[in-house]
Amino acid sequence: MANKIDLALKGLVEDLRAAYGDNLASIVLYGSVAAGDQVELRSDHNLLIALQRISLADLRLSRVHSAQLVEPAPADAVFFTVEELKRAADVFPIEFLQMEKARRILFGSDPFDLVEISAANLRHQTEYELRTKLIQLRRLYIPASVFG
Repeated sequence: MANKIDLALKGLVEDLRAAYGDNLASIVLYGSVAAGDQVELRSDHNLLIALQRISLADLRLSRVHSAQLVEPAPADAVFFTVEELKRAADVFPIEFLQMEKARRILFGSDPFDLVEISAANLRHQTEYELRTKLIQLRRLYIPASVFG
């Protein structure tokens, strides 16, 4: 017997297939819900939706369908074209690695078969994120140090 989340996901997949037709390449659930680590009523349903092409009309369609998963937790969808996914791993290596590690293919092919995550790009993004946080921490420390 399927649970409430699985039924909602199944309905969403059916609706997205009907709405996008041949333009829909894959739908991937990723993150804590896909890994089975979700926190009841708190974890978002993270969706990667890969389309062959993306128009403004396609994005408007998604608003209607992603609203279905508001109960018990909201759906948060990111849209890529299949071509963008192939070329974006150098820009989003941390995010793609997280998606790759905890994912469930709901429809279509596995888009991570097309994605190569480079250790060099992963190191670069990690260093960028850490250095940015260090700069922010220093900026926040200066006014706070007046009281110390």
